[in-house]
Amino acid sequence: MNAPKKLDIETCISGLKDIILDVLVEAKRTGECLGPTEIASRTGIADNLFVVEGEQNFIGAFTLMLLSTLKHEVRAERCPEPGEEKKWEITAEEFQKRRNP
Repeated sequence: MNAPKKLDIETCISGLKDIILDVLVEAKRTGECLGPTEIASRTGIADNLFVVEGEQNFIGAFTLMLLSTLKHEVRAERCPEPGEEKKWEITAEEFQKRRNP
């Protein structure tokens, strides 16, 4: 069996990040900050990953990894509101780009 090509994996990760950003755009429009589990649910990531019973935390961890990458790329950030530190939002710059493509 052939191993997946690096380019194929990078394309998949890029697509997942775009889907997450789309969800964060919608959340920004309604003034919401979202946690990784809610993002996974809204994107469909939670529906499309096979997770062994009792290992549901994997979905949140996988989404958090993607969010951390987006933070490094300055496209997503932690919510600044007190009590919302574990939730995420799109950066103002990325929001502007996605509103006016």
